[in-house]
Amino acid sequence: MDAYLARSPSEPLETHAGAGGGMSESEAALAAQVAAMERLQELSTLLVGDEAPQAIYEAIVHAAADLVGSEMASIHMLNRGERLQLLAHSGFDGDAASHWQTPTAPSIGTCGTALATGRRVTVHDVEQDAVAVPGDDLIAYRLAGVRAVQITPLLSRSGKALGLLATYWAQPHTPSARALKLFDVLARQAADAIERILSQAALRESEARQAFLLALSDELRSLKTPTDIASAAVQRLGERFGLSRVFYAEYFGTVMRVERDFTNGVDSIAGEHDLAAFGPDLLNAYRAHRVVKTDDVGIDPRFNDQARAGLAARQVGAYLDVVLYEEGHWVSLLALQSATPRRWSCSEEGLFREVGERVKVAIERARAEDNLRELNETLEARVAGQMAERNVFATLFEITDVMIMAVDLDYVITAINKANADEFERIYGVRPGVGDNMLDLLADRPLEQAQVRAGWARGLSGEEVTFVEEFGDPERVRPYYEIKFRTLRDDAGKPIGTYQFVTDVTQRLRDQAQLQETQEALRQSQKLEAMGSLTGGVAHDFNNLLTPIIGSLDMLVRKGVGSERERRLIDGALQSAERAKTLVQRLLAFARRQPLQPTAVDVSRLIEGMSGLIGVTLGASIEIQLDLPDLPPVKADANQLEMALLNLAVNARDAMPRGGRFTITATRASVQEGGCDGAPGRGHYVRLSVRDTGTGMDAEVRRRAVEPFFSTKGIGKGTGLGLSMVHGLAAQLGGGLTIDSEPGLGTSIDLWLPISATLPSDQDAMLLVSPSGAGRGVALLVDDEELVRISTAHMLSGLGFEVVEAASGKAALSLLEGGVQPDILVTDHLMPGLTGAELARTARTMHPALPVLVVSGYAELEGIAPDLPRLCKPFRNAELAASLASLTPGMFT
Repeated sequence: MDAYLARSPSEPLETHAGAGGGMSESEAALAAQVAAMERLQELSTLLVGDEAPQAIYEAIVHAAADLVGSEMASIHMLNRGERLQLLAHSGFDGDAASHWQTPTAPSIGTCGTALATGRRVTVHDVEQDAVAVPGDDLIAYRLAGVRAVQITPLLSRSGKALGLLATYWAQPHTPSARALKLFDVLARQAADAIERILSQAALRESEARQAFLLALSDELRSLKTPTDIASAAVQRLGERFGLSRVFYAEYFGTVMRVERDFTNGVDSIAGEHDLAAFGPDLLNAYRAHRVVKTDDVGIDPRFNDQARAGLAARQVGAYLDVVLYEEGHWVSLLALQSATPRRWSCSEEGLFREVGERVKVAIERARAEDNLRELNETLEARVAGQMAERNVFATLFEITDVMIMAVDLDYVITAINKANADEFERIYGVRPGVGDNMLDLLADRPLEQAQVRAGWARGLSGEEVTFVEEFGDPERVRPYYEIKFRTLRDDAGKPIGTYQFVTDVTQRLRDQAQLQETQEALRQSQKLEAMGSLTGGVAHDFNNLLTPIIGSLDMLVRKGVGSERERRLIDGALQSAERAKTLVQRLLAFARRQPLQPTAVDVSRLIEGMSGLIGVTLGASIEIQLDLPDLPPVKADANQLEMALLNLAVNARDAMPRGGRFTITATRASVQEGGCDGAPGRGHYVRLSVRDTGTGMDAEVRRRAVEPFFSTKGIGKGTGLGLSMVHGLAAQLGGGLTIDSEPGLGTSIDLWLPISATLPSDQDAMLLVSPSGAGRGVALLVDDEELVRISTAHMLSGLGFEVVEAASGKAALSLLEGGVQPDILVTDHLMPGLTGAELARTARTMHPALPVLVVSGYAELEGIAPDLPRLCKPFRNAELAASLASLTPGMFT
């Protein structure tokens, strides 16, 4: 993010491009164009990443000010109330920012004109253009110190207005056509970013809504009484939305009865209330509308003084009432109240309506089940002869949604309600009735008949059982049902039949399965993230441990210390330390904290250059095929990319123990939509495909393939870090990794590398060399790890420096303030207090020409300037010498 804030907002990109002196006007213009495009490319990379929305908005407004050279910039979004909401700004003082937080957008104003027409509005001087800038706008611009303005509407891909991106100048100004053309690209990026963020927010809201409704439904399903059902629903709503009072009331004439309510900081109103006291307008509203609401009781013109006073006495500042009907009649009310004014959103209104309907249905179900339980207790006696008593519940039996049927020992139907008859007809195509033999109805469907016989046989055997099973004709529909069987007995206790209660649970099972899949995906994501954080932290600590080890062993090797046997032991120890260094690099690659030095890399040239090494790795029994056309350069670390390809070659070799074919192809590809299953986000890439004809992977192995330490090669045959390192490298470079494999059909791994905005440089391939002469001067060495500091100090002394050590950034600043005049600063980055990057910035304010080398255990780029040289831990004396030689060539002659 610091890269977006580094340039003065009032200084356009053209100024920076021509700052080198000696450039012609056309060269300066071209340089400015290139700088602007690079800036837009950087912003594009940020927008497709995982940055927080606020960070994205702030980056956009800083880029907007830079592109056109304005002193101020802002980005607004149209909220659900069709009001402009300030997302971020640059250059506004506190009063101006507060005024522009939610500006109105009349059709005659600058903002309203841009939104209404979908076209940019540009005003050279707001003081001179009364037509384009009406009085209200002029007051606002004067408050902010604005004389010139350009406002560009942000439109979705479908043309819908999303908001505004505006820039402002303190003096009269008209931006150039070239600047506005670049600004249009930025506006397109900003609109896409807002649309993506809104889509993600809508998805999260939808998921939260469904989770809330599912949890509420599960809770209501377990409750037995209307009071408990209503209480549970209002409790969840009140807590979820931070309301003052929520209640469910039933309506009797003009009287509203509240059994129990949820309250937070207000008095309970449980009891009976005559709504006629609030005037006829309220009752008429309830009869005419499904939802009656007000955002502010105090200013709502629909209330007379008496009604307003009554609501104030009940501590109601805003309310939303969901009116519930049954067969066209108002039967109940779900009321949601806030003690203070509150804006009710459309999504909230929809959710409250759905909750109200579910509560009404649940209460009706509870009352029906209460009556059905009473029916169940006496059903055997009724079947035995007390048919008169049975008629009391006949209506209830017919109207309930629960499917009920009773049969005798010969499968002849003795009782069936409408719900069961309707459902039987729906799934089998034949309507049953009392006196029908259920098995005869299914005589032409032997498979379905056998299933029905088996299910009912359990009830006829005297077993009281509950189970869930799928029933129905496969050519029609086969829902899942929860079925409860109970035995019918005569007065003597002898079984005479059985009856069932059936509920369709298809949707419930589908919701539960979807929830389980979502939870499993979340657990897998959290597992990989936790493993990445753990391995990254451990690897960083190991780098600090390895630095003094490798440094000390390297010193012993260079000085030739010890006998021949001792030197062999030292060489062996150094080789083991280097192997540990490689292992740590793989751990960091998985954790996406690997110290990378990305440059423009010619992929075809790199692969052809290492084809011999790949051939040796694979062995003579495996055929190599390369298909590498001319492609644009990619953004990558050449050394780490070579390591990744070797890891893939080793995996392919192990998958083809009897030989086979190993193919590497490279193609250019563009991704419009991505970001799942390892695929990269939207952008332009070179897709590097590595295929083998080996044993392949099943679905479970593919799912875990990129986990660290996961291996199918057996103990001692692999670390399990190869694919995780490649996956981490791709993610760290802004690309992706996808796997396509089936058992017996081989494996294809696609490495997606982002196309570089620059061309390859021969300097990227320079080898590390030791300086040809001894260094001179004072080196200020800063590291909070004592062993690392001791080892590095010894190396610096050996290179001819006088070393001054400091254990923290604060201690180093004290030395500088105390008069120490270093010729070079060598500092660790991650330290308590000041980081290495912060220390470097402060030190350069005191000594502007001071060379700085930052030493880091992994790629913590935040806060480090792109041009600040870095050296990765652990390192040898020659690597330190080469870094210093490139940093201060004048010291080594």
